[in-house]
Amino acid sequence: MTFLRVFLTMVFVFVFGGAAFAYPYHVGIMHNDRLFVPLRGVVEELGGNVDWDGDNRRITIQSGELKIILTIDSTEALVSGSPVKLDDPPWIKDGRTYIPLRFVSERLGARVDWDNTERKATIC
Repeated sequence: MTFLRVFLTMVFVFVFGGAAFAYPYHVGIMHNDRLFVPLRGVVEELGGNVDWDGDNRRITIQSGELKIILTIDSTEALVSGSPVKLDDPPWIKDGRTYIPLRFVSERLGARVDWDNTERKATIC
């Protein structure tokens, strides 16, 4: 089981058995050796706002002047108008949108550290 915990400005994600569970209601998933987490909860915990365009399957994340646009199943994102290549695209499972944790967190100004021994990501 994997838990996401927020301690002031720090977020911990623990990964066990290929699945990541974010306490109390976010569930992350390991995919292609990358940790994907539910979009809204993590972005909002890091101070961003989320807008969903269901017709175009497009996510807009806004934080101050920063604007990130992601499209489901696309490996190209726009970060403040500039194209950026993603290693793995966002996707939807069981009605939830999952995003690559490191890509979005770092663009929102957070640092992500991965401890492979403990299978733990720390975001601060």
